[in-house]
Amino acid sequence: FLLYVNEIFTLQLDSTVLSFADDTVLLARGGSWHGVTGSASRDISLLKGWFDRSLLSLNAEKTRFIPFSLQNKDIPENLTVGIHKDNCDYFSKCQDLNCVEIGRCNRIKYLGVVVDANVRWKEHVMMTVERLRKMQYIFFRLRDILELKSLKAVYYALSQSILQYGIVGWGGAYENALTPLKVMQRSIIKIILKKPPDYPTSELYRDFPVLSLERIFKKMALVQIYKDYFVHNLYPRDCIGVRSRGVGLIKVPLRRTTTGQHHYSFLGVRWYNELESAYRYRPDVNFVKYRENIKEYARLLTGWFK
Repeated sequence: FLLYVNEIFTLQLDSTVLSFADDTVLLARGGSWHGVTGSASRDISLLKGWFDRSLLSLNAEKTRFIPFSLQNKDIPENLTVGIHKDNCDYFSKCQDLNCVEIGRCNRIKYLGVVVDANVRWKEHVMMTVERLRKMQYIFFRLRDILELKSLKAVYYALSQSILQYGIVGWGGAYENALTPLKVMQRSIIKIILKKPPDYPTSELYRDFPVLSLERIFKKMALVQIYKDYFVHNLYPRDCIGVRSRGVGLIKVPLRRTTTGQHHYSFLGVRWYNELESAYRYRPDVNFVKYRENIKEYARLLTGWFK
């Protein structure tokens, strides 16, 4: 099935195709909303034709489109995206009764991550908070049964695995969005340690040495930056060591908006450049060793990870 579906990536589409198993996303961009919706309609119509020729079905009722903008006022209300026939002039007005209009939504859940139209991540954070809330009772019962070492292992398996899922994408959200999740993480740790609600946060992570939400984001961002620049080679090699203070540093990408400056691709490069040279990329250090070095660096310089 995967070999069959992978042919989608060979289609001549203007949009970027993201696919995991049978979950496929088209990302369209342009200089105007009219151009973006037209490009999206063209691409999904081409994709529908490929499905028909390949004897596969595209469920139009489950297909949705979501317009992304940092401000609600920038998104027109009358946007439409549809699956059109070859002879349909959808750039002007669709007259073909066989064409299907795709439903619009303001948020969508893809691979367990809730993405909203304004990319604020509040809804994903609240969904994660509710998932972690169920862990409070579990640890309330386990703390009288297991020793602290075992509780820490269970915490990694049940709680931190939820905290760090997709955090490279949403971990740079604004503080007011992340606060409920930080409170929930500290609440779980206080339950494990049998501490009162007003127990100081600074002592909490000393008594139970796990990464806070900010530290998890920094660690995962550093790992992803390494993969982007040195494993997958997503950026030109002249980004490395150019206009930098020293060899091996990465040129910080230009981000004009505050949202862009909160993204891992911006923050991760700054944090990578702050690493001591021994912990940065070297030809003789593979990805697994680099990841271990980041963990070691976090242990040695805990202040850097605050």
